[in-house]
Amino acid sequence: KELALHNHPDGLCGYATALLLGKAGLEPNSVAAIIWFGKSADLYAHAQSMYELGVAFYTGEGVPEDEIQAASFFRRAADMGHAQASFMYGDCLLDGVGVK
Repeated sequence: KELALHNHPDGLCGYATALLLGKAGLEPNSVAAIIWFGKSADLYAHAQSMYELGVAFYTGEGVPEDEIQAASFFRRAADMGHAQASFMYGDCLLDGVGVK
């Protein structure tokens, strides 16, 4: 949390992950996690945070389900070399989820 409060890119993502999963003595809070992932993605174009936002929009965890937003976040993270995002974006393309 201390690193997140100082806007450290990995600290923001790590704190968001702890909130999402309820780790480090925190209660699970997907809505708060999305805010922290978003801050990391917005400030630093943090690939893992963009992937996590894609998952959130894909599943509707902490945000309303939005396949277009999900595919967009997966593509952005994939373009940065994120392997899991590449897989998910490929799956979106294959199935026409959130893309034409």
